[in-house]
Amino acid sequence: MAKYPLMSPTVDFVFKQIFAGTYKGSEVLLIDLLNAILGLKEDEKIKEITYLNPYNDKVKLSSVGMFYSPLKVS
Repeated sequence: MAKYPLMSPTVDFVFKQIFAGTYKGSEVLLIDLLNAILGLKEDEKIKEITYLNPYNDKVKLSSVGMFYSPLKVS
């Protein structure tokens, strides 16, 4: 038995550390996971990914002390 209990990868924080962490192999693990889940043929498989910022930029309304997320329209 492990000296310390392992955390489940179904926990959001743990999942992010495994598949999007600073560990060099995280990108490879995420690509393998996505290819396995999606069941892509060899010529359709994901070979490269780009991580995007998952957090919205928030702006503080100083007069009322509230935060809001501005809409980005393309």
